[in-house]
Amino acid sequence: MGVVNTFMKSTEEYIKDYQNKYKSLSGKDELCRLRVSLQEFLQEIERIRNYEIEQKKSAYLTAYHIQSNIEGMISVMLMNKVSLDEAKQ
Repeated sequence: MGVVNTFMKSTEEYIKDYQNKYKSLSGKDELCRLRVSLQEFLQEIERIRNYEIEQKKSAYLTAYHIQSNIEGMISVMLMNKVSLDEAKQ
């Protein structure tokens, strides 16, 4: 029995999200704020896809929790890095 429906967007859509973030930071000369490289981002997207499949098979978490976890993991990768001083503020 295969898992057909997914909460995740296509890889191309995630690449576009990453590129938008890259362009935004590049325009401000703040590429040092990127959390991950594109390669790391794509590797993590694959890991998250596998996570989704495994969680759906296990039926331990509800669909809402799986979707929330996925969205959270991707959001964190696309967040700006901040320094310790910035975080304290």
